[in-house]
Amino acid sequence: MDLVLRHYNGIVWSLQGDADASEPVFNTTTYLDDVEYIDGESWEYGFMRRLELCRPDWQPLFDDAQAESQLRPIYLMGADEVSAEDEELTSRPAQCEELSRKIPMNISAIYCYWRPYRKAVSERQIATMIQRATPKFGRNDLCPRGSGKKFKKCCGAASALH
Repeated sequence: MDLVLRHYNGIVWSLQGDADASEPVFNTTTYLDDVEYIDGESWEYGFMRRLELCRPDWQPLFDDAQAESQLRPIYLMGADEVSAEDEELTSRPAQCEELSRKIPMNISAIYCYWRPYRKAVSERQIATMIQRATPKFGRNDLCPRGSGKKFKKCCGAASALH
């Protein structure tokens, strides 16, 4: 599990550093014509399985036509079921390789699509961390225990821990 998390964090750091330079690792396959093709199908299949685990969270991307177009090559190669028309787009190894070559650019675009959302979530988390559940007492405020003394002379004194 540590190796999986380390790999996951490496991907995240790579995307944060330069999303355009980040590239997934693909297999290569040699067919009968002895030509080696890039085969991103297993990567795309895994991506789509992960996406399906939290599909409602991805709905904003599906609702945005431009952003959804970035997901299309991944969908064509990674979905369990596609239409007959879409099946034709992945019937030859050269077509699959062409779709696989688009993936790094599409992943970068998808990452950038979610950037404002991640920023808003981060800002919200920071704002909630700073908020206090109880009011802060100053040294010269009356002690909240009701002793009538200043906080610094009662509970705030180093010698009197309550």
